[in-house]
Amino acid sequence: MMLTSICAPLLLLAFLLLSLCAVASATPTDSETEHSGDNRLRGFRKDEDRWLDASPRVVGGVDTPFSRTWIAVIGTSSSPNQCHGTLVSADFVLTSATCISSAFGGIPSRVVVMPNDNNMRTSPISVANHFIHPCADSSRFRWDVALLKLGTVLSSAYGPVTFADSDTQVFNGNYLRIIGFGAASDSDRTSASPALQEATLSYERLCGSSIPGYDAATHLCANAPNTTDVGPCDGDSGSPIGLTDLDATTGAFTQVGILTGFYRDPNTGSARCGDDTHYHLYTRVSSVSNWAKTIICDNTAEATKPSFCNSFDRDGGGGVCATSGGDPPPCAPREWLQQAANQITSFVGEGSQQVFRFFGGGV
Repeated sequence: MMLTSICAPLLLLAFLLLSLCAVASATPTDSETEHSGDNRLRGFRKDEDRWLDASPRVVGGVDTPFSRTWIAVIGTSSSPNQCHGTLVSADFVLTSATCISSAFGGIPSRVVVMPNDNNMRTSPISVANHFIHPCADSSRFRWDVALLKLGTVLSSAYGPVTFADSDTQVFNGNYLRIIGFGAASDSDRTSASPALQEATLSYERLCGSSIPGYDAATHLCANAPNTTDVGPCDGDSGSPIGLTDLDATTGAFTQVGILTGFYRDPNTGSARCGDDTHYHLYTRVSSVSNWAKTIICDNTAEATKPSFCNSFDRDGGGGVCATSGGDPPPCAPREWLQQAANQITSFVGEGSQQVFRFFGGGV
């Protein structure tokens, strides 16, 4: 009864706000007009189910000059190279939830972690358990993240990667580095590089106007502007994208995203690798870092727990399922509904985009 009495006026107010904002939605904002002539903003179509290909591999990269001992190649005995991930502790690998779906052959049974020479000659490690984010939403590619618990605790010679926390910021125009095993080209996807590849991309803040379901709190996107045949292609879902030193002197890398997918041609259904006119979509690591740390710390023996288990805020980061649109967590409590009611009032005059997101309608 309590929830019903609160939700009824909320829905009525939502209807009124959406009506008031209909005119505002037809008027482009400053950020929308800033790149109104850029065809990258027309890269994704809302009426197509195949707007993303969730199995990319890097093309157009260069052999990495650094030791990336935290890169993991994930698969099964029949499909050993189905995805990528990153070693985030001595026995946990961070990857995309898509990578352990039935479309990719199901739950991975093996992981290969890179040795110092960045090739895949090392023996595979068994997967003991897996954890999928509780808010994973394949329909909107939100919370596309999972953790794999390895059957072996690795030595300090391997990783782990530095991954973004809730305070890590990525700014528009920042150059980012995506890492994975590259196909030779878009036309030759069967010939993966024997050496680990890196490619430089640019973070694009304005991509949200062209990607259905895009949420700035949980997503980020990038592409290689004005450069063709550079970017993800078949086989690299779960690959990391990160902030790095562009002068390539130290190899420093902070993972800020997990590759979810890239553009799939809505007319032919084929995925176009390294297409500079369309964006690649990533799960924002800062939005899932507290969830990941909680899983790791609760499922690791005391003697081998990472140092962050003693310091991170388990309740920080806006909640395990928080989005910039204010989507309610499962079984929303009365306190959340009251907070939502207060937020609705503040949205008046801010345009319809935020209101649509608030009520889960996507972009």
